[in-house]
Amino acid sequence: MVKLASVRKNRLYGRAGSRTWSEAVNAFVYVVATLLLLASSILQLPGADNAIGLVLVLVSMLLIVAVNVHDLFAHLAGTGFRFRSISFDRQMLLVEIAAPLVHSIGATLYFVGSYYLLKSSRGRSAWGGDSGPRRRLAHRLLVAGPALWLLGSVHNALQVYERVDLQVQAYQGAVTIPFIQGSTLFLVGSILSLERWPRLALGVVQAMTAWFQIAGSACWLIAAIMNSIKVIQVQQMERLGAELEPLRGRGFLVWQEEQVLLAGEQQQSFLEERAAKRRAEMVMPVPTYKEATMHSELNY
Repeated sequence: MVKLASVRKNRLYGRAGSRTWSEAVNAFVYVVATLLLLASSILQLPGADNAIGLVLVLVSMLLIVAVNVHDLFAHLAGTGFRFRSISFDRQMLLVEIAAPLVHSIGATLYFVGSYYLLKSSRGRSAWGGDSGPRRRLAHRLLVAGPALWLLGSVHNALQVYERVDLQVQAYQGAVTIPFIQGSTLFLVGSILSLERWPRLALGVVQAMTAWFQIAGSACWLIAAIMNSIKVIQVQQMERLGAELEPLRGRGFLVWQEEQVLLAGEQQQSFLEERAAKRRAEMVMPVPTYKEATMHSELNY
């Protein structure tokens, strides 16, 4: 259950007046989602109310999907949805575009798996009950989700910066490393739940799975807090005029060319509109015969 962690210059989380506020809300919602997931993992311990824990998982996954879709939209909007420019920047495609997509798909799969598990338990422990096809599918989905989160965490860790200072890169590492650790722990715990364990070992395995998930959730909570600090730091750098990471290579050149063409088109349409207004003001209405006669009589 991870999110995009990037310091790209081309990002637009909201309109000009609410951009900073929207990005901060995005980071805060992720902190709330990790807290809910940590609480749900604690409720997966033997003797706890597993059903409430699964409900908290569902809420947490909805928040994660919303956060990652917002991240994806912000970075696409930051480039003006110019996919031609983005296609020349491989890191942009691999991290800012692919990572939120992978995270969202993983969260959706985990949401569906948790929902099936909640429906199949029917008030009993999430580890109890039958082992029907719905329950087997639920456990497989609960493995597929963390596997995609681990893949997205690796995407986050592949970022290489050329213009950002070492302080921001240190914050970035403090976010991406706990992402990988938490995703790995969650994946191991989900794999343990796949096996059909003997009844005597069921309680021990359930406790091990819950502790793996608690440790993974704690790593994600640390990453969420560090991500919030990083967002505040990056926003302060932007206000001071610091340079963040733009589109790279030919992608940046193509984006600049498109910006110049767009500015030229806007200026041309503005000049044409002004010329049309001037022509309209210069055209004098032709008076009718009655108006001309009345005007001459008044002058006489």
